[in-house]
Amino acid sequence: MKTLSAMGVLAYEMEAAAVMVMGALCGIATACILAIDGMVANVQSGNTIPDFDARDRAVDAMIRSALKAAIVFEAEAG
Repeated sequence: MKTLSAMGVLAYEMEAAAVMVMGALCGIATACILAIDGMVANVQSGNTIPDFDARDRAVDAMIRSALKAAIVFEAEAG
């Protein structure tokens, strides 16, 4: 955590990395829309309680972004 904070990393995600690597290896386009529920600095200081309100707003924004992206993707692929 100290290294991440020193590098200016505000958040990180692990699971999408596997999807991105597999997509790159297989020549398949991948994408990821993320929301955070905590900050690296907070976790480093021992605060691992998620910010539920921020998470809920982010999930709503993620769904809207994903739907808009799907429309654009379909229009370009069609």
